[in-house]
This record gives sequence, C-alpha cells and structure tokens, in this order.
Amino acid sequence: MIVWGLVILVGGSFYESIIPGAATLFCICGAIEFIFAIIMVTGGVMALDRRMWGLGLAGSILGLFTIGFVFETSIMSLVALILLAISRDEFR
Repeated sequence: MIVWGLVILVGGSFYESIIPGAATLFCICGAIEFIFAIIMVTGGVMALDRRMWGLGLAGSILGLFTIGFVFETSIMSLVALILLAISRDEFR
C-alpha cells in the first residue's frame, strides 16, 4: 500500500494535460493513502509484537478505508480488526 500511495502521488502529474487540476487531486489522494499505509504497517508491527493495542486497532480501522487492487486490503483489515478486538487482553 505504501508503493500504491506513491504511485498515485507521482502518477497524478501525467494526467494534468488531460484533466486540468488532476495533479492536485491525485497528490492529495496519494498523500492520504501513503499516510494511511504508514500507520497500517506500524500498527501491524506493534500488533505482532503484542504492544500498543490502540495503534494496531487504528491501523486496522484505517485499512478499512483503503481499497487496494480488488478490496483485499479492506478484507484483511476487517479480519485484523476482529482478531485485535478478540485478543485485547494479550497486549502489554
């Protein structure tokens, strides 16, 4: 997802000649996707290490808003959200 956010961020400038104002829109969407991906990865690492339950929960919630290629990111984030909610007592 980090790479996908960067592709959207950089790729928006190619559409500026076709659609005026597209570069700004693509840059904003790419930046949001990139920030969400950084939080998702950090939350996933903390969840695997069984630390910072809140960051893992935030990462899985933000993952619901990302689409990915065929909604696989949203589905995996929903599974992670359910597993995190069940295993709250295991975190330090």
